[in-house]
Amino acid sequence: MGDSMSTIINATTTNGVVIQPDNSGSLVLQTNNGTTALTIDTAQNATFAAQATIPTINLTGGQIVFPATQSASANANTLDDYEEGTFTPTLASGFSSGPTSYTNQSGRYTKIGRIVFIEIDIDPNGATASAAGITFGGLPFLPAAAPFGSCCIAYQGSFDTNAGDILIIDGGALTISIYTNAGVARAGNAANVNINNRIIFSGFYVV
Repeated sequence: MGDSMSTIINATTTNGVVIQPDNSGSLVLQTNNGTTALTIDTAQNATFAAQATIPTINLTGGQIVFPATQSASANANTLDDYEEGTFTPTLASGFSSGPTSYTNQSGRYTKIGRIVFIEIDIDPNGATASAAGITFGGLPFLPAAAPFGSCCIAYQGSFDTNAGDILIIDGGALTISIYTNAGVARAGNAANVNINNRIIFSGFYVV
């Protein structure tokens, strides 16, 4: 009827509820044929047999802990991941020679299911601007191919004073590009642009 290392409660169609006790401290709930449906271990972690991994729920501390590696679900109504952390953004293009250092280079993210929210504060030094389009790299998760995510500029210290420029998270790439309001990539050496200056922005995208 089950293993003797746990206290087992088996709901049978012939004998009703059968309890097989021991002193291990774990609790196992089974259906009629001895199939385990739920296991609660001594650390109060609950595991459902129908799922490979499930969140650990801390009822006292008010926490739901997801596994370090996502247990992806194809079900549109299933929340299968939560993660928060930091990453290191870079000035990825818009130059003929890249930055030699950064005064500020910080990124923070929160991932809820398929949605990733990001915050970036970056201030490069020593880069030589070119006609290539400006991009930032180092995103923590690969964006979906389409549609594209977007960002909103919170502050810029003369990095780009061109009105109407927008930041788009590139589909299928770990980069963010700057475009003019005409839909053209903003060149690193464009007028009123200084790629060796501070810019702070935030946004979101789908993985």
